[in-house]
Amino acid sequence: MDDEAEVCKNMTERMRTSRLDHLAFAAKNGVSGADVRFAELGPFGDRSALRHRSDDPLVVEWKKQAISQLSSNADNGVYGSLITLQKEFSDNSGITENNAYQALKYAAAIRKIDDHMGIFSIYSQDYLFQLQNKLSKVDAERAMQEANDIYQSWLKNSKQ
Repeated sequence: MDDEAEVCKNMTERMRTSRLDHLAFAAKNGVSGADVRFAELGPFGDRSALRHRSDDPLVVEWKKQAISQLSSNADNGVYGSLITLQKEFSDNSGITENNAYQALKYAAAIRKIDDHMGIFSIYSQDYLFQLQNKLSKVDAERAMQEANDIYQSWLKNSKQ
């Protein structure tokens, strides 16, 4: 039995709901990493709802909330939020639709941060060019400028 199953085996539905409510509160109030975990768990702790009940008004509202929280943190250069949103906009895992503009913006910001820290980035120049080629020149330039703005926010907020 894995650790999560072991922890949850004696948990009541009320306890689970309470923990999800606490997580939602933490995500809304900017607790580090809560936005990412909120998105990972899915609507009300049921990630399958993204596939099976994608038009349910509660699921649609949850998606808006998850994207809003992730975007707010990502636009301030929070690395985990950047990674999560880039993946969402490029892989269409159910929270968002594929969006080359957003995928480029977040991938380019991550690449700049990775380069600054001197670490290997999974977002190669070729990958960034592929995303740029899906956009008009104006949109690609605007996405790259927004990526730079995110990078500047990261610089301002980082502890380096």
